[in-house]
Amino acid sequence: MDDQSDEDLSQRDLSQVAEENLTPEEQNELKRRFDGFLALLREKMGSKRRPRAKSKPKIEPRLDNKNVQSWDPPVVPRKPS
Repeated sequence: MDDQSDEDLSQRDLSQVAEENLTPEEQNELKRRFDGFLALLREKMGSKRRPRAKSKPKIEPRLDNKNVQSWDPPVVPRKPS
């Protein structure tokens, strides 16, 4: 590829092109753009990044059931048919 087509590809809007219709050069360009975005994000965020959770937080069961009352619906007799 010559410099003219490389410049065109770097400026081309590829957002409306379906992924299966991308040429290998366009796929490489999208990967380059994404990698550049990630590098910029890491540079800007620095140590402000939230650490990833190692496991899901454990949910403690509620033990204060003192005020909870079970509800028994009234029994309504059936009418004979």
